[in-house]
Amino acid sequence: MCNISRCVEHIGNSLKCGKVVFFVGTGISNDYPSNIPLADDVTNNVLYLLCYENASLQKLVFKNENPTEKDIPDGIIKIFQDIRKNIKGELGDGYYKKYGYDKWEKKESIRMEVLLQFVWNVVKKEVLRILEPFNESVPNKYHYFLAKALECGNDIITTNYDGLIENACQEMNVIPKGFYYSEETFGEWLKDKKSGCLFKIHGTLQDLDKNDKGESVIATLSEISSGLSENKRKVLLGLLDKKIVIFMGYSFSDYFDISPVLKESIGKEMIYYADYKPEMTNLECNLVPVGDSENYYFNYRQFLRIRGTTSILRDKIIKYLSWSSYFKDHRGLTNISKNSYLNKIKSLIFSLQTADKAHIIAQVFTNLGLCKKAVKILDNISYDNDPLKQSFLFVDCASAYSACGKTTKSLKFLSKSLKILDECKKKSYDCYLSYCMTLVNIGRDRRRRWEFGKATTYYQNVIKMLSHLTFRLDKSKNAEVLKLQLLAYDYMGDVSKTIGEQIFAQLNLKSLVIYYFRKAEKIYQVRKKIEEELANIGVKSRHFDGEELHRRHIKTIRQFLYDEKTDIEPTERYTEIENLVGRIAGLADTSHILLANGAISEAETQLIEAKIIAGNICSPWDKVKLALQLGILYEKYGKNYSKSKKYYKESYDALSGLERCRFTLCMKIYLVWKIKLNVIKEIAQQARKIKKT
Repeated sequence: MCNISRCVEHIGNSLKCGKVVFFVGTGISNDYPSNIPLADDVTNNVLYLLCYENASLQKLVFKNENPTEKDIPDGIIKIFQDIRKNIKGELGDGYYKKYGYDKWEKKESIRMEVLLQFVWNVVKKEVLRILEPFNESVPNKYHYFLAKALECGNDIITTNYDGLIENACQEMNVIPKGFYYSEETFGEWLKDKKSGCLFKIHGTLQDLDKNDKGESVIATLSEISSGLSENKRKVLLGLLDKKIVIFMGYSFSDYFDISPVLKESIGKEMIYYADYKPEMTNLECNLVPVGDSENYYFNYRQFLRIRGTTSILRDKIIKYLSWSSYFKDHRGLTNISKNSYLNKIKSLIFSLQTADKAHIIAQVFTNLGLCKKAVKILDNISYDNDPLKQSFLFVDCASAYSACGKTTKSLKFLSKSLKILDECKKKSYDCYLSYCMTLVNIGRDRRRRWEFGKATTYYQNVIKMLSHLTFRLDKSKNAEVLKLQLLAYDYMGDVSKTIGEQIFAQLNLKSLVIYYFRKAEKIYQVRKKIEEELANIGVKSRHFDGEELHRRHIKTIRQFLYDEKTDIEPTERYTEIENLVGRIAGLADTSHILLANGAISEAETQLIEAKIIAGNICSPWDKVKLALQLGILYEKYGKNYSKSKKYYKESYDALSGLERCRFTLCMKIYLVWKIKLNVIKEIAQQARKIKKT
């Protein structure tokens, strides 16, 4: 246990000298008189309103046909609880804590920004109406305290959209040295790196003059799954690595964008985390070192956790500024209750079409990998009077059916979408891009069915179409085009990698493996040039998890072709991600690296972990592939033919969840051969044991 007085003294003295960065979240705006609801409360309320008076949706989301506004969406959260329990039961308490599954114990919702992204997908700018009530509030003590900290030359990074820190600055006549809220404005800070600045990393609803800046919020929501943009990433690392950092009112749940960057930080200054525990009357402080089971947040940095009521810590720190006027008397103000905010959100949700509300819920389930639930919803939605929306709905239907193993139905929906988009693709840039994305999705289904020639043709068509665009492109649109080209090259390279790895490697035809791996390598080299083009215009190329997976694909290929060391840290992964399909892909791919490094036991546990998740979300493709990988592991590395035979049989049985296609037919033949071969190997192994005895 650390000395809390020394911690407070260190923070206070640093604060006076402008050497502190505050990183604050929604927790600071929850106090009286601001009363802004916490993110989970907003998320669950929006989910409740989306399902309001729709018994089928209520049953899927809440497992209850008559939920209240205070109910937790058990239809969504239960999957996390089931996975958590199964991981603990099968892999043990140590593994369970090491990879952060214990954090799911108190999980009550999905991340607010993820839900808002789905609302944005369907209703576009109308999503801002959910956030606008937050700007009607008044600052609380935290906001005045932070305004004073700015005046002393300290920096503030916040994920909050509201303008309460800005309002406190205005009331106190504090003018921040800089105010940054978008990728462009963050780039300005990199030129002069001033202190005493306010950084709105997820955008802002207003600037210091109360002008509307909702565009920066929309930009964040539209690209949230792509990770933190390059300028924002550089600014965040620059501040974290040079100053003392205090996390306050922040939950560390920004797993798509901020969490990966925190894991990169290598600074030497102290990090403090104010861990809010309202039941504690005193503050307690302890050091959490790198590698500790409770250090989910940083790969290379320790931090000091200060447990207790955060307001006590705030009041102790403020004394070092010799200033008390921030204790403003709010008794004469009319504060807005938390329920008032939530009631104002109703007006937006109730104004949406019934189809829009159901469509948003379906996207939530698809994102989590719960595609059977998504299909139940999507089958009952239609936009008869809006052909463009109908085409986007067809694409979502296709994605859900494809994930369920129904690629024939998926391809039919994609064909319908293409027919609609074909009529308007020459007139509209958005339609043209959507048309190309639909072709990529058709390629995805062809690849899943092992129709590799057809898949490659679709990817080549996309690349050709994107190379001959006639629309005028600004920086943002140019980035979108390059990203889609990147995706097409990625998938085309994966076709060759799949042929080499999943077909000829299993048949021990090394010369053909080398041929297809070299083919994949050439495609990935072209991909790299596009990635460099994106970097030159300051745009991050992929989702953080996709980027990591691609890096591992390259290493796997080069390790096989040139016997290069993989030099990838096997435990480097993002355990916060809620996209369960993405988590499975990351674990499966990491297992290949672990096997290449000779870490057989670790590869086994990660495959089992992935298999547990796949079993809970009922992902047929993953169940087939993961059981197959475990069978190969036990046969090739463990020489445990009984276990390998068991997993080959499991993989064979899982094929029943997929419709008949080239993939299932080839896999059935291959697995029958593997099962019989392992029966022979097991008998021979037992015979050798008997002979020895």
